Amino acid sequence: MFVLLSEQNKKDLLRQYRLRITSTVAFLASTIFLISIALLLPSYFLLNAEKVRLEGETENFSKHISKKNSEGLINTLNDIKSMVALVGPEETKIFSTIKTILARRPSSVLINSFRYTRGDGKESSLVLEGMAASRNSLISFSKNLKTDPLFKSVDLPISNLARESDVKFTMTIIGKF
Repeated sequence: MFVLLSEQNKKDLLRQYRLRITSTVAFLASTIFLISIALLLPSYFLLNAEKVRLEGETENFSKHISKKNSEGLINTLNDIKSMVALVGPEETKIFSTIKTILARRPSSVLINSFRYTRGDGKESSLVLEGMAASRNSLISFSKNLKTDPLFKSVDLPISNLARESDVKFTMTIIGKF
C-alpha cells in the first residue's frame, strides 16, 4: 500500500477536521440558543407587563386600604369622643361602683345582670341577679359588700338562701353612686 500523505499532513487534516466539526457544533448550539431566546422574548415581555400591572394594582389597593383605615380610625375616635362627652359624672360613678362590686366578687359567684335605678335624692339602687355555687359563698359575698362604705345597705333576701348549692339570687344594693 502506498502512502500519499505524509504523517504531518495527516495530522494537519485531522486537526482541520476536528476544528470544522467543533465549529459546526458550536454554530448549531449558538443558533439553537439564539432561536430559543427569540422564542422566549414575547413571553418575557408579557410576564413583565403583567408584573408591572399587578404591582400597580397592589399599590393602589394598599393606598385605598390605608385611606379607609385612617378614615375608619378617625370616625371611631370621633364616636368615642362624642360618647365620652355624653357620659356625665353620675355615669362614671356607677361604672366605678360596678367595678368595685366585680372586684369583691368571689369566683364562685356569677353575676348575670345589673339593674341601676338613679335615685331622686342622694341614694340610688343597684339590683344584681346571678348564681352562686354555694350558699356560703353568696353570704360571704354579701358580707364583703356590706363592709364597703360606698354601700349604705346590701339586701339579700332569705328566700335566696333556700338552696345549698347552685343558688339563684337577687341582691339589692343602696348607696350614693
